[in-house]
Amino acid sequence: MKDYENIRAKKRIIKNSVKLEAYNNQSIPCVGMTRLTLTLKHKTYKVMFAVVDTDNIALLGKNTCIRLGLVKRIYAINSPGIKQLVLKYDDVFKGIGCLQVKHHIELKEEAHEKFQSHCAIDCTKS
Repeated sequence: MKDYENIRAKKRIIKNSVKLEAYNNQSIPCVGMTRLTLTLKHKTYKVMFAVVDTDNIALLGKNTCIRLGLVKRIYAINSPGIKQLVLKYDDVFKGIGCLQVKHHIELKEEAHEKFQSHCAIDCTKS
């Protein structure tokens, strides 16, 4: 909601019944939806955003990230030397990243979560 309030050109919030959920299955209250114009690398995009009343940073969904060219699925790498690289680091390219033995990780009691900085996308020109 804070990000929405900082946008210079106020856009109407359309009430709806979208149900949002965090990765931990916690429900995220949705105030409504709004369409904003984003500018990225000199291209303009109209994107629907869910407006939520939390202090978290704004997120873009997978489909929007693909549309904006922020992520791209790589199906195969055809590059000279790739076979040598895979052979040299053979252990990195095997399995699905699961540990072979059981592990227990203890965090310090005063430990806090850390958010990585996000990619700045200009949405003030709506």
